Amino acid sequence: MSSLFFYKILFIVEILVSEYLFAFRMPKRKRFPLRVIGAVLVSFLMTFLYPLPLQYAYTSWYTAIMFIFLFAIAFLHIKFVFKISWSYAFFCAIASYTIRHFAYGIYVLIFSSIGWINSSDLYSSNPLDLANFDQRTIIIILSYVDIFLFCYWGVYILFASKLKAAETIKFKSTTLLLFTGLILMVDVVINAIVTYMTDTRLKDCVLYFYNILCCALVFYIEYSLINTKDMSNEMATMQEALRQAQKQYDLQKENIKIINLKCHDMKHQINEYALKGKIDQDFVKDLQEAISIYDANIKTGNEVLDIILTEKSLLCNEKDIRLTCMVGECDLFFFKEGDLYSFFGNILDNAINAVSSMENKDKKCIGVNIHQIEKFIAIKVDNYFSGEIDLSDDGLPLTKKDKNYHGFGMQSIKMITEKYGGTLNVEIDGDVFILNIMFPVSKQ
Repeated sequence: MSSLFFYKILFIVEILVSEYLFAFRMPKRKRFPLRVIGAVLVSFLMTFLYPLPLQYAYTSWYTAIMFIFLFAIAFLHIKFVFKISWSYAFFCAIASYTIRHFAYGIYVLIFSSIGWINSSDLYSSNPLDLANFDQRTIIIILSYVDIFLFCYWGVYILFASKLKAAETIKFKSTTLLLFTGLILMVDVVINAIVTYMTDTRLKDCVLYFYNILCCALVFYIEYSLINTKDMSNEMATMQEALRQAQKQYDLQKENIKIINLKCHDMKHQINEYALKGKIDQDFVKDLQEAISIYDANIKTGNEVLDIILTEKSLLCNEKDIRLTCMVGECDLFFFKEGDLYSFFGNILDNAINAVSSMENKDKKCIGVNIHQIEKFIAIKVDNYFSGEIDLSDDGLPLTKKDKNYHGFGMQSIKMITEKYGGTLNVEIDGDVFILNIMFPVSKQ
């Protein structure tokens, strides 16, 4: 049997081992051990049966097709065994092929530079001579294994071990994922061409084509890094806003306690003066009503929610806005105080800003409905608005006088929603803006 025959068997072993490094923490499908055994057997069988006809098997184009075929086997293998998305399975296959090729490149670079091997030896049609193993051959084999083990260990420590055992992993840049796949396929083809190439001029053309492709990749990655930096800055800003929200909540909590205490004392003092006949009764009534506005606490059973709703209720009263709150028995205690304060603060601030510009007083109203449906907490906030609102692809509103601030507020709401495993949906019904949010209580 030829060297290429044994090499394709070795190749599928290397790429499958690498794949499991990236996927072993992912959710496993039912009957996982049986699936692994079955997938491994099928993978080896298909690799073993892949034909190597003597007349054209040892050519660049046929070898390239063979490695792409083995890549496809590894891709389907990992998807069959683990409960992961197609995109993550593709990611695992690309990553495993890349690190395997990286390790192989180091091996060839080291031993070709000292003249011990030729990179085309493993691709040849010559039969593998297992009988004449000298000391050099043993060193090469042991070094080959050591290089692969070291590279796989390094990738596991630096990358694979940091992957979370999440049920789904979303890739925000599918284009970049596909681009890396394209680069890898080009690398496979070029490697096969160079291995069997004898024309020096053609080798130079292939080499510089590969250089151009690498330069394009560098530019693309640099552009992606700029976007990533922008996202990091935005995330840092949001985190700082949440910290400020926590401080604001603590301050507001203390202020409301002081106001409640003062209002309570003033009520008693006014009643005493009224009973003594020192103050006109109509004036007393008006004064008590004015104080009642600040003494009217909203009680929901959640202190943070009480404070934010009371705070916004006072603001709405000042702006002549009707704020209607219907809060049923629900468990919001899984929220961090700062997150909950910022979450409802942004929602109500957006609603107040929207209805403040309404000329029709009947439409200067905001509805807040919070209730629990079995293992889900449903939050619905609706308000009127003037003008037009367009929704972007991610469902967030685009139009507002201060687009950046509104975008930041909605992005903060979305970030907190996703942080606690919730879903966010925006609806436009005529001139009514409806925000629906669901949180699974069971996941907290």
